[in-house]
Order: sequence, then structure tokens, then C-alpha cells
Amino acid sequence: MSAGHLFDPDEFSDGSDQSADQFVLPEGSRVVRVLPDVSGLEKTFDYYCPPQWADKVSVGSMVRVDLHGRRVPGWIVELDSQPPSGVHLRPLTRFSSEGPSGDVVDLARWTAARWSGPLRAVLKSASPSRAVRSLPTERVSDGSSTGHGGRTSDFVQHCLDHSGITAVQVSPNTDPLPFALAAASSGPTLVVVPEGQAADRLVSKLRRQGIRVGRHPHDWVHGLTGAIVVGQRSAVLAPMPPRPGTILVLDDHAESMQEERVPTWHAADVAVERSRRAGGRCLLVGPMPGLRGRDGVDNIVHSPRSEQRSGWPIVELVDRRNEEPRLASTLVPPRVVDHLRNAERALLILNRKGRSQMLACSACTELVRSTDGRHLMVERDGGLEVVVTGERRPLVCASCGSTRLKRLRPGVSRVAEELEALLGRPVGELSSESDSSHGRSTPAGVVVGTEAALHRLEFRPEVVAFLDIDQELFAPRFRAGEQAMTLLIRAARLLGGRQQGGRLVALTRAPDHAVLRAALSADIGAWIEGELENRRLLALPPFAALAELSGGGAEQLAQRLVQVEGLNVVGPRPDGRYLATAPSQETLSEALTSSRRPGERVRVAVDPRRA
Repeated sequence: MSAGHLFDPDEFSDGSDQSADQFVLPEGSRVVRVLPDVSGLEKTFDYYCPPQWADKVSVGSMVRVDLHGRRVPGWIVELDSQPPSGVHLRPLTRFSSEGPSGDVVDLARWTAARWSGPLRAVLKSASPSRAVRSLPTERVSDGSSTGHGGRTSDFVQHCLDHSGITAVQVSPNTDPLPFALAAASSGPTLVVVPEGQAADRLVSKLRRQGIRVGRHPHDWVHGLTGAIVVGQRSAVLAPMPPRPGTILVLDDHAESMQEERVPTWHAADVAVERSRRAGGRCLLVGPMPGLRGRDGVDNIVHSPRSEQRSGWPIVELVDRRNEEPRLASTLVPPRVVDHLRNAERALLILNRKGRSQMLACSACTELVRSTDGRHLMVERDGGLEVVVTGERRPLVCASCGSTRLKRLRPGVSRVAEELEALLGRPVGELSSESDSSHGRSTPAGVVVGTEAALHRLEFRPEVVAFLDIDQELFAPRFRAGEQAMTLLIRAARLLGGRQQGGRLVALTRAPDHAVLRAALSADIGAWIEGELENRRLLALPPFAALAELSGGGAEQLAQRLVQVEGLNVVGPRPDGRYLATAPSQETLSEALTSSRRPGERVRVAVDPRRA
């Protein structure tokens, strides 16, 4: 990022005839380098800080400056810089607020480079939402003043005893409160969670235990006082005392842990990097911890098998291959209808948008899959094709040789209508477009919805049934298995553990799939190891680097990246996007940095979630 220098011949209005090369820094002032918060401008400029703020500003301070006739906000990214001789610096026009500390600014630089995006976007995530005129005097917590007098379990203490980066694999219904309490008792602590409701619940529990806790970003400065800070993704950049502490990341598998805007940074990766730099401790706690890369994890800990099993509800797989031909076209088979008749509250999940159309054999009902069974095939140009790999074959079932194939594409509304007729009671619909109260106002307590219903349902169901889990398992994405497991985990949390008596039902034509076997046996840890090994063999992230290019300038940038040694670019896909892969993140970042961006808009998403 280059620095510029603003010359203003009218800066002095006292009638003196000073020339630019005679500019003298006013006594008590200091030169600062500022990154303006202006979209599309990735350049820093030198200003001087007037005496009244000279002792107050620091790296990360939020200020306002004059830039090309406009007064714009920005951040100080360097103190006492040395501008070339012969320039006339303008003053800062305002000290607006305290901002991210120097170590967080350095971390933001790393983040912007790692995910190939603008530094200002990361600094905005690290900055307070309201002006902070001064920082509090640090109040160190020695662990005895936290208010937590309970005994830490042996398992939780064992996890805290590890230094460095630790992945802790637990069941979907494991309470995170003991981990937060133990971490808070050991010193400064940040807790990063995927959702706002989860953060609010944890804050309430901690306060009932007498813990001093701040809710990020509202309580932006609380971490500096030794209090525990809880928040969503951006909390990983919250202020902390300048000494080693603990960063606790819960459910790093959740998609909301990754920034949707460029740079598409992930909270878990930033937490790991911040902990390493500070010499602190980082715990990744959840059902699928550290799946983004176990090579960067120092310790892996699994909760006891008894706790894993009790933390899952009853899981049932309904193999649709064994149904009678007359029931093959039924969206909800009799076995699921029986469960619904015996339940007061139930949720059925059916994703109808943004999914590949599935094909099945009319004779044997097997899904039409690739040779290795990992991908669904679609009909294209008179044959069958795998979108991801390009594998092709004639319109023939590989299992029985039949040429009669049928499309499987049910919709939420049709399922709701069918269920109302079968159950004789109202059935509600709930999706991302539905009114937020629609699901909870359903008289019968039976709701059909897309995966959005897993996040928006406000009652605890007795049954959750996935009517199209195969579309998730075989979606044309390398993280399809991970994302399908995420849905199952979410459903398991709605139902509660085995003692609550809930039932998780998955309709499938592939009951031998590794994800379904893992859920059925409540053994996600073994599945994680197998999934990582598959990605290693196929050279997929985290064992390779991936970026998705989109927008009008995607083709031009793709053509330039093709010339870079070590990079492979594929595309365009039907939606006009390109994928760039590299053997390492360093290679990809260097290539994206050094390649000249085209004039047309191009979006570069590093580590895209749904590629």
C-alpha cells in the first residue's frame, strides 16, 4: 500500500510567503500516516497531528481528514512517518475515536493479505460502532474476582491445560458455559460464537454466575478491563489486554463465521493467528472443530464417547430404495407420516432453491451417481454428466442398466398440501421469505420449510425430518458433506439430547454415506479424519488454496492468473465464475496481489464456502 502526500499552498493564511520546501512542522505536532475509509481507495496519506492530539493518537486511532475537497474518516496506520522534503502537510481535522490497537492493525494487515481484500474493510470490523473518547485503565482479573466459584470438570480442565491451538470435539448439545467459565478464570478471554442469539444466551448465563462480561460490539472496551467479551465473528478483533489470554471459538464450522464481503476472512483462522502472535491459547470447541485445517492445530481432544452418544437425539435413516413402486413418488413416506401423527410439534426440511435437480432410476430407485459414487449426475446434451468433474455417460442406470430415469424435485408447498391431507390438520410453511412469526403461529405445530427454518423455528420439535438430504450430500461442492453435517447438527440441537426423546429422521437413497453413518453412530470425530484425508488426496482446501472470481472482470483476471506458475484456473462455470487453485495459500495470495486488476469490477472470494 503506497503512501501519498497532500500539498496545500493555501494552508497558511497569515500572509507569509513560505514556499512548499520551507514547510516547518508546527511545534508539538507529529506526522501520521492515515488510511482513508473511502471505497476503492487503497492508499495511505501523510498528515500532521496538531499538538492538542499529539499525545492522544496511536496506531489504530480513528480520525477525520481533508481529502480532495471532502472530509472523510480514516485510521492512523503509522506514527512519526517521514514524508519526502518539499511537501506541505495538512492537519488532521478531528480525533474521532479510539480504534483498534497496534497489534490488531497488524493482524488486520495479515487478514487483508491472506484473503486478498481491502485493509479498510477489516479495520471497520475491528473498530467500535460508537465513538470511544478514551480507553479505560486496565483492571486485571486474577481469576478469583470473576465470581465463578464452581468446580471445573476434569474434561474441561484437561482442555484448558493445553497450550497453543486446541480443537475440542464435543456433541451437538454440549453446553459451552463450562468452557467459558474456565477460560475466564484463567485470564483475559474472548468468546466468538456464530449467532447473536447464542451470544446473548451465553452472556446471560455468565452474568448469572457473577462474571464480568461484555457483549461485543456494544461493550467494545470491556476486554481491556479484564472482563470476558462475547460476540459474533468480529469479536475476534476486539481489544484485549497486552498479555497472553484465551480465545474461545464455538462452532467454527458455522457459515456465519466467515465474512461474506471481500475479504472473506474466517473468524477461526484469525483467532488462531492472533493467539499465535500473542503467545496465548486458542480453543476451537464444537462438533466439527478445526475442519478447516488440522495441520495448524497443536492438540486434538475428544469428549468421552458416552457424552457424544447422549448429546445426539435418536437418529433414523429411511432408505427410500426399499419402498414399493406405488410409493416411490410420495414425498412423505408412511413411516414419516406415522412419526408426525404421534408428535405434536414437528419440522420437515426440504431445500427447494439453489439445488441441483436429482435423477433416480425408475426401476431400482437408485440415485444416478458418478462412478465413484461421490457426485450426482444431471442430464445434459442427451447424456449424464457430473458438473464438478465433467464425467459423462449415456442415459443409463449404472446399477441395473435401465434407461428409464425420473426427476426428483419436490417443493415445500406441495409437501405441505400433501401433509395436510394425510394428517387432517393445518401445516405451516417457513423459509427465508416467510414472515418471522409464521412458523411459531402454526396451530398444529407441524412446519415444512427450507434450511432457514432450522434457524427461525421458535419451538422445540419432537421430530425433525430431512426430506432431501441426498441433495445436500451430493451437491456439486467440495464442502457438501461438511454442510450436510452442519444441517444435521443444527437439527440435533433443536431436538436436544437423547434423554429429551426427540427423533432426527433423514430420507435417503444413500444410507451408506459417511456423513449419515457418522450421525447414526454419533461419531463425527472419525468422519472428520476421513473427510480430511479425502481432501488431502484430492488436493482440496485446507491442503490447497482456492479463490472464486466473479463479476465483469473475472475473465480478464483469470487470463492473467493462468500465466502464473503453480496456479490452475478452471471455468467459466455456467454462472460465469472461475476458480483459481494453488498448492499453498502463500502462492495464491502472492499471485492475486501481483496480478493487475482489470478495469471492470471483479470480486475475489478466497476460501469460498460453496465452491
